[in-house]
Amino acid sequence: MSKFYVVQPGDTITSIALKFYGNESQYPRIVNANTFQSGTPSNLLVGESLIIPDSPSNLIRRSNRIVAGASDDVSVIINGTTLVGWMSVNILKNMDTCTDSFSFNFAWNPANEQWRQAFKPFSGSLIQVFIGNTKIMTGFIDRISPALSPNDRTINIQGRSIAAQIVDCSINTFPLEFNNSTLGQIATSLITPYGLAVVQPDGDTPPFERVIAENSQNVFDFLNQLAKQSGYLISSDANGNIVIWKAAVTGPVLTSVYEGDSPLKSGVSVHDASKRYSSYKAISQSQTEISITAIAKDPFISLNRTKIFFTSDQTKATIQNSANWAKATALADSITHSVTVYDWRDPAGNLWEENSIINLRAPSIQVYNDYKFLIAGLNFIQSANEGNLTTLRLKIPEAYTGQFPVKFPWDEV
Repeated sequence: MSKFYVVQPGDTITSIALKFYGNESQYPRIVNANTFQSGTPSNLLVGESLIIPDSPSNLIRRSNRIVAGASDDVSVIINGTTLVGWMSVNILKNMDTCTDSFSFNFAWNPANEQWRQAFKPFSGSLIQVFIGNTKIMTGFIDRISPALSPNDRTINIQGRSIAAQIVDCSINTFPLEFNNSTLGQIATSLITPYGLAVVQPDGDTPPFERVIAENSQNVFDFLNQLAKQSGYLISSDANGNIVIWKAAVTGPVLTSVYEGDSPLKSGVSVHDASKRYSSYKAISQSQTEISITAIAKDPFISLNRTKIFFTSDQTKATIQNSANWAKATALADSITHSVTVYDWRDPAGNLWEENSIINLRAPSIQVYNDYKFLIAGLNFIQSANEGNLTTLRLKIPEAYTGQFPVKFPWDEV
């Protein structure tokens, strides 16, 4: 990761390169990253702050396996300007929502005109995030926070995928009633005003007989409700497209991760009974027709706990699906396993990806035997202290099918 250095008496650009890289010939790395107060690197001013890009040798991943030619350098492109050299990196990706996000910290040089333009507040500039040559995200900057202290100047930028617009914004199109329309058709109608496209790698749903949206709903919540009825999820891809797909619950096992073995660093599990109910009662919401009710029961909750909610669905079958998915969603929300592994890449040398299956055994977090989990989300983290880490958010695969698992991770047989 980049560092921040204050020029001392007697410093030259080559002596600084020798100090940080062990080789004077590396001075162009410093020159290319800075705008000098005197206008030239040959005349450094005492007290001047310089950005020191990370040494190439420090970019090697913390792993016994090194993939030839693979690069984990993170770069962003804003208005045609490519920026590298971050002090810390945090990139979050999910398979079940459209809020992929990023957060970067780096040494800030306000004298650099390109940087001043790239990070102009409220500019609405499009940003593309890359790891090596792989595009990870296309989005907007939500938050810019420069900071000044006696020893350095830093800036933090945070943003999300352009698809996050459908999470933030209310439905503002007509008609609000859709008859005999597939999810893909409904989604296309609702997201067109945002300049987004729909991608359906697993095909479209059967037509919905009749569904009614409300202006008070945001676009994602309405589409996600329909997706769950048909066993689909909604997320976004690297280009900001809306992806309607299915959980790969029967896919191949990507790798096995075991407590005490590399690459596992740490893990935690959460089992929250307050998220689950003994029964889920869905009621159709209609001003012109008699309400229809459907109930789904959770056989593993012994307390009498009932969750009642209204749905825009108008047929008995779709209302029952809403009740079943409410139960499945509660299961997913109540059980979370998270493991952090060294490296951003799986054993095959590819970047970790959501919607993949891994096998986990970690008794300390109550996964007593080998258990298959779905990677529902991941967090690429880079820091000066620990290098590259990936936190995998794991879910029981059945939570995305509307079914209950035969066996849970804590079962010992």
